[in-house]
Amino acid sequence: MLLTAVALLAATVTPTLAHTEADPYEAPLYAGSPHYYGEPGPKDLSWYLAHRNEVGSVFVWNDAENLYVTYSTAVGMTETHLAVAIELEDIPQTRKGNPKVGRFPHKHEGLGGAITDPYTIPLDGLSGEIIIAAHAALVGGETAWADCGGPGAYFPGNNWATYFTYIVQ
Repeated sequence: MLLTAVALLAATVTPTLAHTEADPYEAPLYAGSPHYYGEPGPKDLSWYLAHRNEVGSVFVWNDAENLYVTYSTAVGMTETHLAVAIELEDIPQTRKGNPKVGRFPHKHEGLGGAITDPYTIPLDGLSGEIIIAAHAALVGGETAWADCGGPGAYFPGNNWATYFTYIVQ
């Protein structure tokens, strides 16, 4: 009986380990209809998932000096845009709260259908919980955002753009 309890405890308690390139945090990359067609504010997660297709992943990890973000998709990407911030307000947005991907501080254009796209960002000033907005333009014209977020992980505007949080290890 004691052995069973120890086994159950070991299966449910996972230690907090630093993510490494061998064990990164993975956020799904979703593509679909480019608009939410809703009001600004909280979004309906079930609506979001019904109108999205998982097309890949965004992997995040860090070491003592850098944050690493790698997009991966079988669909192929023509460009990617990435913003990393401590506060959501620090990510470029319109007055209505829709993200301005063209003004994201990190971008790779002309990818020509690449299936992976890595970024290396110095950790200068980034610690604790950070916000990551990862956008990709896919071959065929669809756009994709990392993670479906869930309540509170959508930009406040009336589109379907999302972000996710990551704890710097």
